[in-house]
Amino acid sequence: MTPIKATVAVQDLVERARGHGVPGVSVDGNDALAVYQATHTAVTQARSGVGPVFLECHTYRLLGHMVGDSEVYRTKEEVAHWRSRDPLQTLRAQLLASGTATSEAIATIESKIEGLLQEAEQFARESPLLPAEALEHDVWAN
Repeated sequence: MTPIKATVAVQDLVERARGHGVPGVSVDGNDALAVYQATHTAVTQARSGVGPVFLECHTYRLLGHMVGDSEVYRTKEEVAHWRSRDPLQTLRAQLLASGTATSEAIATIESKIEGLLQEAEQFARESPLLPAEALEHDVWAN
């Protein structure tokens, strides 16, 4: 629950990457198209042998840290502002405005996603609990 400004000397973590010789890019994490383009560029560079790229996507956590979080560290207006920039809603508006997708196509995609989420939830609920010994499996090197 500690704000980043209270834990590091620089606000943009991309500066820390640059300090280690790793090129970095900051992008608006609420703009799905900008994130896609920055990711595409970074992956292309990495795969071509240029080396790693640090990609910092600035976004906002819309919900509290936990159930029952009173969220005294931010105002309702602040959350409302960021909620209005919801990446999924923004992308939907961009796709509709550009004519790239129709409302029907988006509804079909959302329906498929909802089905996948329901399947995943059902799988998780129906899966047996792992034994306590499994907690340390693949966590510590032997």
